Amino acid sequence: ALNTTLDTYAAGLILYQAYNGGKLPFEGVAPDGALPDPLYADYEMARIIAKACHPDPAQRWQDPTQFAQALIGYLQEFGAPETPIIPPMPEMAEPEEDVEEFLPEADPEQLQQEILALDDAEAEELAFFAELSQDETAPSEENAADVADDVITEETSQMLAHVDDLVAHTSPLPPVTPEMPTEEAEWGAEEEETVPTEALVQTEDPQEAEISEENETTQEDETQQTPVPLADTAEEPKNTQENDCEKPFHFPWRIGIIALAVLLLLGACFFAKHYYDNIYTLHIQSMLLESNKDTLTVQLQTGCDESLLQVICADSYGNSYVSRVTGGMAQFTQLKADTRYTVRVIAAGRHRVTGHMTETFTTVAETKILTFTASIGPEDRSVNLHFTLSGPEPKQWRVRYFAEGIAEQTVYFTGNNVEIHNLAVGAEYTFLLATEENLFLSGQTQVQFLATNILYAQELTITACGNGSLTAQWQQPADGNVAQWRVRCYNEDGYDTTVITDQLYYTFTALDHNSPCTVEVTAVGMHESISATISANPITITNFQCSITEEMSLVISWEYSGHTPEGGWLLEYNTLDGISGQISTEATSVPLMLLPNSSYQLLLRAADDSFVFGCTHSYSVSDVQNFSGFGITGTDLQFSLFLWPEEDLWDWEDIPQENNRNNFTYGETAGLSIFCAATIEASEEPVNVQFVIHNAEGMALRMDSATMIWNGMWQDNHCALALPYLPQVPGAYSLSLFFDGQFVCQQEFVIV
Repeated sequence: ALNTTLDTYAAGLILYQAYNGGKLPFEGVAPDGALPDPLYADYEMARIIAKACHPDPAQRWQDPTQFAQALIGYLQEFGAPETPIIPPMPEMAEPEEDVEEFLPEADPEQLQQEILALDDAEAEELAFFAELSQDETAPSEENAADVADDVITEETSQMLAHVDDLVAHTSPLPPVTPEMPTEEAEWGAEEEETVPTEALVQTEDPQEAEISEENETTQEDETQQTPVPLADTAEEPKNTQENDCEKPFHFPWRIGIIALAVLLLLGACFFAKHYYDNIYTLHIQSMLLESNKDTLTVQLQTGCDESLLQVICADSYGNSYVSRVTGGMAQFTQLKADTRYTVRVIAAGRHRVTGHMTETFTTVAETKILTFTASIGPEDRSVNLHFTLSGPEPKQWRVRYFAEGIAEQTVYFTGNNVEIHNLAVGAEYTFLLATEENLFLSGQTQVQFLATNILYAQELTITACGNGSLTAQWQQPADGNVAQWRVRCYNEDGYDTTVITDQLYYTFTALDHNSPCTVEVTAVGMHESISATISANPITITNFQCSITEEMSLVISWEYSGHTPEGGWLLEYNTLDGISGQISTEATSVPLMLLPNSSYQLLLRAADDSFVFGCTHSYSVSDVQNFSGFGITGTDLQFSLFLWPEEDLWDWEDIPQENNRNNFTYGETAGLSIFCAATIEASEEPVNVQFVIHNAEGMALRMDSATMIWNGMWQDNHCALALPYLPQVPGAYSLSLFFDGQFVCQQEFVIV
């Protein structure tokens, strides 16, 4: 969806793609959740990109300048790297085209014949190296150094022990195929007659001599004997001096040099790793921020030398503060309220910081409480707390209050005042104002209050007003008697009189009724008061009457003294059954629909809000008689409810039997069927038909009436009346029917 952060979101995705190998982590529509960190972005850059690409627009950079400032701060701190974001791929050397012509083609049959021509030991060795050369998994010259010593098996180690011997006995001349010795010739005798061999053994080092002696003692076991060099197996060896000159010397010290080089290389790697992990790299395990008003404390958990660490606290406007780490902590003071800061750990010298090295926080806003007052509340054992402030206002306040020997309690509220009830009379309370939000309160946040009972007048009314006088009357409080009252009367023309009286009424004189007037009554020693206001030139009702007409309507009429209200009158009526309404009229009488067996409460008001004396009246409708007329009575009638047919023209024979029921669904039309067993007198007189619906508790929900001609209601001693209303809420109800105000019947039904 389009919003004001769309551009910063798009720019964030471009940065993400640049730091992620040119790819986004999704295809098509972006996911609802947060994106993973880019592959080639460091911690700080990942935080900047994550805020720009946050799925919630409210959590992104709200202003492009904020985004730009974050990137500028990153470049100022770390600089522009000299290498690309993504390391370049190493160039692969192209293979030489003419290599194959120098490689001899191997003939498998020829190789097999040469192996068969050798003795068993030599054939076994050559077969092993032939298989080794064909093994695709064997290490090559390029990666042989990468093979760890711990992955070489013991069997392979024993094989590699003979490598030097094979290399030493390799001759550049074509190999001479030795003849197998006869049974009469023994290896021991041949070796004793062969002098050059002993001389050769004496030229070798003691270690090789021991190997030769071991070979001589184990020659009887042909399956375990050490392979004999090819030159020693000739039937008639040539001049031993020539053999000694042509035979290459052994170099057993090469293995030691290689092992030493490996040990030195491993030591260098271990030292480099140790230097990188423990000296060059300074790892921050955790960072905890604690702020109080304008002070920020940074708690670091790290195992490195903290003297090499510094903490930078910078705001979004370019202001920064530096603090050294002492005892694992760095502290900043005199920070601005309601300001966002970025905290970053850096290292002195050539060191690299890793781990939890960056955090952001916002200092709390400051609100000063200018005044904090406590006054007597409107009820007994209550207090009214009010305060004024300067600064941002939280959405919700919290006040804690307590007294000696009374447990502490907490109340949450909104706005600048709150009433607290159920205090202990005679206890002095302390009230402390606070808030749950990230806000610092200063100023007057505490107030004391002594809880007392509240006594005030009740049922204050203006009983008379006219001829320059006004009489007010009130009642004592329910839980106590007040010895004296303070009564005040004032208006806009400057009339203001206050008296002290021990009576429950008082009459003020010398008033000008052309201005509105207010009366206040307060118990002496209390702050709370009650008041009543009358308008200018108030109206007095002199005659309030109710009467019932022949059409069974209730007519309300009245007379008055004073001015005629502009816009006429408003008559409000309520019945004990729950029927209520309001009628506007310019006349001094109004008809109401009569609800039999009910009581009316009437209130007459002026449309222009002028004060009206004697404006209330009560009227009860007498007990309603049962229906009797037109030659029949209620005992002659039979009643039932049915579902009204959908056809416009229908007869009683058209109604199915299943339509007769007492349960209906809202939206259906219910009908009341009346059958008269007696003879009905014909008449063209109108009849007032009333329908009253009551709920299960007996409260009247609705009253409807209609005027019908008596003869038109009946057909073959049958009368069908459609109910004008069905309730919407499922439940049990009742229908009451009246003819000309006389009770006809009552039927129960259910809405399902």
